[in-house]
This record gives sequence, structure tokens and C-alpha cells, in this order.
Amino acid sequence: MCLDVLEAFLTTLGYKYLRLDGTTPVVERQGLVDEFQENEEIFVFLLSTKAGGLGLNLTAANTVIIHDLDFNPFNDAQACDRAWRLGQTRPVQVIKLVCKDTIEDVIYRRQEAKLILDQRLQEGVGAGGDAAATGNSDEDDASLAAAVGVQGD
Repeated sequence: MCLDVLEAFLTTLGYKYLRLDGTTPVVERQGLVDEFQENEEIFVFLLSTKAGGLGLNLTAANTVIIHDLDFNPFNDAQACDRAWRLGQTRPVQVIKLVCKDTIEDVIYRRQEAKLILDQRLQEGVGAGGDAAATGNSDEDDASLAAAVGVQGD
């Protein structure tokens, strides 16, 4: 697991860190969050996206590094939103670790296509919307749909 590699790296370099993942008992999670929020000596809070993506307030963080991309881009956005909360006083930087020509690269490109498709649907463009108004052609919509795995009738 990638968190194990990151944990070993941080240990080797002597950085203070906390870890919250699916194996962390629910009763311990808020204590870890509180410690991260209050203890400036904690350099990194390692979180799995699934375990750390919902219901946490991490305004002490100013950098979010996504190392395990989700096919659903909104799950990653939810994880980033843990740092962008009321009370955040610093700019938040988001970094997505993606290696070229890997499954992460494929997932990243699918995420981008899904976000574009979502934006078009929100605007009423594509899938029957007014392509002339935006310059998007039916071919653009078809290639976007193919990129996210949507099949036409």
C-alpha cells in the first residue's frame, strides 16, 4: 500500500506524522484530527482518501497530496475540501501524484473528462445541448463520452 511506503519514507527522514486509514478505529479518528490541528510539530497527516475524505476538518493543512486517485473525481475533491474549510487562513495547494503511462494516468484523464462532461451537463451543453453556442461538436461530445466510458444508444 502506498501509505506504507510514505510512512517508511517519513520515518527514515525523521519527520513527525500521523496516519489515518481504514484500519484506524473510529473512536481514535477524532483524536488524531485534533492532534494534527493543534500540534505544529506534526509535519504530515497520512490519510487514505476513503477514510479521510468525509467529515474531517483539517484547516491546519495547507498542502493536500492525492497519491491514490479515485475514478470518481468528486471523491478526490471531497478529500481536498477537508483543508478548504471555514477557519482556513492560508492558501491550500493540491498536488496529484500521477506517473505517465500508468493506471493513475488513465484514471487522471478519465477524471478530467468526467469533470468536463459534468460541466457541460450543468450548462445544458452536450448530450443534446446547443453545440453551436459553445463551439462543441457532436464529435467532441462523442469522444468525451468514449473517454469516460459512456456508450450511446
